[in-house]
Amino acid sequence: MSGTALFRKCFFCTSGLLILLWPPFVIAEEAIDKIRLGFSSNAFVNIPKNDMKIAVQVLSKKVASKTFSSVDSRIYDSISDIENDLKAKKLDGLAITPDEFIHLRQRVPVEPAMLTVAGSSYEIELLLLVRKDSGINGVAELKGRVITLPMRNAQYGAIYRIWVETLVMKENGAIDTFFSSINEADSVSKAIMPVFFKKVAACVITRQAYEVSSELNPQLSRELKVIRQIGGLAGGIIAFRKDLSDASKQKMRQGLLDLDKDQEGRQLLMLFRLNSLAPFQPEYMKNTEMLYAEHSRLVARRR
Repeated sequence: MSGTALFRKCFFCTSGLLILLWPPFVIAEEAIDKIRLGFSSNAFVNIPKNDMKIAVQVLSKKVASKTFSSVDSRIYDSISDIENDLKAKKLDGLAITPDEFIHLRQRVPVEPAMLTVAGSSYEIELLLLVRKDSGINGVAELKGRVITLPMRNAQYGAIYRIWVETLVMKENGAIDTFFSSINEADSVSKAIMPVFFKKVAACVITRQAYEVSSELNPQLSRELKVIRQIGGLAGGIIAFRKDLSDASKQKMRQGLLDLDKDQEGRQLLMLFRLNSLAPFQPEYMKNTEMLYAEHSRLVARRR
């Protein structure tokens, strides 16, 4: 056999072997290209558990569809479970509330990546409302009165209570004894209308909710007034495990940013009452961190 013939025979045999071996190598590489996403149940607003699971699965597949070969998703009811899975590297990205992020970053390395945008801004502004004819002009005058707060499992539920508790502690009170009663409302109308009809002294809602309600019923803005407000608060946070590869972080970031670019993505965001997601900047958390730091100082002072 000539040298040329021998070369051709070896070449085709080797090529055939490579063709046979190539698919498993591709599959192995794709299997590695997987992302695991977690969602705090506190990120949802009055959504049944089964609907939550469906929404999370569809949203996760949408985020990963163009950048990852596969995706796993899970809803977490416990912050300790999120912490454990991050430490065990069973979780790559997660959607959580600001208080959960502040809690987690003290225990495990997490990197904030995105902020949720509801309406036209990532910022949330909370208002403490009373009737104009109530004679109430400050928090101290609400002592012994009834106040309505959104339910704790409502969107931004924890931060309403943290803010009101901070206001009360600044008056040297304790939230559980300062008010005669704290009602919880599962809708904006159930929070604001009892104040309007003089059944409750005060309520806390977002400025966006107040403005929409006032557009529908102009009497609200004529009869009610704001006695305290706080703005620049963060809503939801998308965070990554800090030691995740830069390539995976970038893929996830792009998938999240593209969510509002088509009808399907916008519909998915609407399930979470969101318009879009915005890249995280440290200053976006400044007011939220200041509120939680002040709350912690006041709690420590009372002990």
